[in-house]
Amino acid sequence: MKESISAIGRDGPGRGRGGGATVRAAAVVLGVLLLAGPASAGITLYSPSSSSIASAGVLDFAEGMNGEIYVATDGGLSVFDDGWVTLRTTTPLANGSILSSHILAVETDHRGFIWVGYPDGLQILAGPEIITIRDQQFLKSLNINTLYRNGDEMWVATGSSGVHRWRNGTWHHVVPWGEEGLGAYEVRSIAADPDSGALYLASSDNGVWVAWAGQGPLRFTRLLAHVPGESTGTRIRSDPFGGIYLFNRTTILRYADGEGIREVRFTPDLVAADVTIYDMAIARNGMIWLATGNGIYGCADGKVAVHLMAGDGIGTDAVKRIFADRQGRIWFVTTEGVGYLPAVLAEGTPIPVYIGETAVAGTPAATITIVPGDLPPPTPLISVTIFPGPGEPPQDSFSGFFSSILRRLGELSHPGR
Repeated sequence: MKESISAIGRDGPGRGRGGGATVRAAAVVLGVLLLAGPASAGITLYSPSSSSIASAGVLDFAEGMNGEIYVATDGGLSVFDDGWVTLRTTTPLANGSILSSHILAVETDHRGFIWVGYPDGLQILAGPEIITIRDQQFLKSLNINTLYRNGDEMWVATGSSGVHRWRNGTWHHVVPWGEEGLGAYEVRSIAADPDSGALYLASSDNGVWVAWAGQGPLRFTRLLAHVPGESTGTRIRSDPFGGIYLFNRTTILRYADGEGIREVRFTPDLVAADVTIYDMAIARNGMIWLATGNGIYGCADGKVAVHLMAGDGIGTDAVKRIFADRQGRIWFVTTEGVGYLPAVLAEGTPIPVYIGETAVAGTPAATITIVPGDLPPPTPLISVTIFPGPGEPPQDSFSGFFSSILRRLGELSHPGR
């Protein structure tokens, strides 16, 4: 382990009440049992193209109110809704265009509007209206680090100027070292504890900070000190059963009100295998999914339940990002493209999904069965179905799909129509 638990958690407090440990354990065990069942697992892969994901340079994911997936890439904002469409600076919209094809962050608010962050500003796609914010009266820096929805609030971390909170049309700037107590400049990750309501901010310059929920004024205190020499910074993910996870390239921690901080380890030991952790996602059933330099790990009840590598159908061993949606799908990003694998719904219903990989148009569908010898039992066999990829779509079919996205955006601002 390159960075010890004592270095990362040297000044973390324990306070308040605990949250949902028994329920979480039961749900996670159920998820593992269902994964061990007879239903086959599958992975769907999309390579970058004009009719697919814009780029493998994915920087963020978000999910819309109707289950559509928004993917921030360095080549545009790609939207998946049983098919792909990408918004670029050249894409004509009803009221202008997006600021840049280089998207840094994306999130949806409680109204279903899409917030899009760029290196030089912020836009809100509010139905047919595009709200562009490039005024430093609202954002002290125009470089958007991350976006996070917390109930009816939106939190926007910008450059090295701390964070901004939007609520009911009003902006508030949390100034670094200001009256709210936030002692950090460059916030890179934000998450809330669904049990206690506390909001956590992870910075690249001065550790992790928390604002405890309550009726009083907004106040931050430091939860974890900065780890010297940690180039990537600590990042945060919410545990749906209460508490949060914190992770960097080598270490995973869990913190919950009243339980304090503990290191999370799995059998077999990922640290002993020298696995580099690039990203983490927590599914609705509490299962932990890791994007690593050694493939995808699905972990539950202290054990590695799923380990997928290039030979199992994910494309390459190096997986840079991972995201869990409300349908139970686990999205992942490699250097070759974007894909998703099926998971288990929170209520325990297996989702039948297939591995679809773009092939040359006209190629007949084929089915390959891979026996993953290095996967720990009781992981099921991985069945790979290769579908013929569509050729260049005619303009009217693209326009038809794109129009459906625009109609949906329009409906967000006119829900009664």
